[in-house]
Amino acid sequence: MLTLCRKKTASAQIAVIGVGDNKRLSDDTPGLWIRKHSKQYGHEVLIHQVVAGDIHSIRDMVSHVSEKIIPQALILCGGTGISPWDVTAEAVLPLLQKRLHAFETVFSSLAFERFDSAAVMYGAQAGIIGNMLVFCIPDSMEFCKLACRELIFPELAAMISRLSNPAMN
Repeated sequence: MLTLCRKKTASAQIAVIGVGDNKRLSDDTPGLWIRKHSKQYGHEVLIHQVVAGDIHSIRDMVSHVSEKIIPQALILCGGTGISPWDVTAEAVLPLLQKRLHAFETVFSSLAFERFDSAAVMYGAQAGIIGNMLVFCIPDSMEFCKLACRELIFPELAAMISRLSNPAMN
């Protein structure tokens, strides 16, 4: 049996990016929720921005965050659905050096359990750029809360620890 040791008050530095063409920072409800609730897990939000929902704007923002802000984790909210303008996954995928396939699988499973077949309309992906974890999650509040509460926040410190200390693997 595998036992994972987690600190109760883990600290991670996070960047939050809301994705959407008509979105303003003040109405980025999932991003504002992440800012507020990440503190309950001992995490610090370094930056919260919004970006237009096109491939180039998203890639430019991800590159800026990874090169200039340098958080341990980046959470992008929005643009992960089935609409033609949902391109976050397509924008981020080429930038990832490694994908965390289990995140996608577990998110889909939890979403299906909680929301039934509506889960097929909302995707999620995760991976690594350099030493930064990247999570692309839906803009829907319920799906955002599911991803953060069940997967990202509780495991973030353990993931960062393994990423920054390869000897633990």
